[in-house]
Amino acid sequence: MDRVARSAFDVARQRVGRVLAPLVFFALLVTPTGLPAPAHRLAAIFAATVVLWVSEAVPLGAAALVAPALAVAMDVTPRPRRSPRSPAR
Repeated sequence: MDRVARSAFDVARQRVGRVLAPLVFFALLVTPTGLPAPAHRLAAIFAATVVLWVSEAVPLGAAALVAPALAVAMDVTPRPRRSPRSPAR
């Protein structure tokens, strides 16, 4: 009986996490904050990742890979500046 109840709880927790993570992500993404735009996007990514970790909706390794992938896709970091090429000697 205890094993069935724990299993049902785990299933419910994972389902809630699968729904809650995108909701938290988009809610934080559209909510105005005093942060600069890249930090605002990073906060939304971080909150969704935490929800995925706590709920174990996806394996922890997969959740850990979602954050950097989203950070790259959402252009969280500025692009490095190219230095002007020095003239050939």
